[in-house]
Amino acid sequence: MSLYQKIQVSTGDPVGAPGPLPANLVGLADADLADLSWVAASEGFADTGFVPVAGDGAAGGRVITLREWMERLTTEELVAIETAADGDAAIRVWLRYLFAGPTVNLDAPRLSAALADLVAAELLTSERADALLA
Repeated sequence: MSLYQKIQVSTGDPVGAPGPLPANLVGLADADLADLSWVAASEGFADTGFVPVAGDGAAGGRVITLREWMERLTTEELVAIETAADGDAAIRVWLRYLFAGPTVNLDAPRLSAALADLVAAELLTSERADALLA
């Protein structure tokens, strides 16, 4: 059985402990579960989403919330990346990709490639990129 973490969509904060999905949500795609704003208000899922818990195989990799990813980066790293994005289309595209959903798959090849680009741009060291994916 796959476990899911309930999250508050507006903040990305976890709500409670991971567990099975509510019965009325079983069978929905992970992309649909990530933000349940489309579900009728009477269902009680306002500002709610569910993300697969890392390590249970549900998402094909280790998945964390976007907020957890952001907390892995230092303020200095975030500022450097945002600043570089102003003049570098490749970094801007990576940021759009990263912020396209409420979760980050640490095992996604695209994330590894993006971090390699940040290393090449001297925005991160290779050791730091490895640490971010650990």
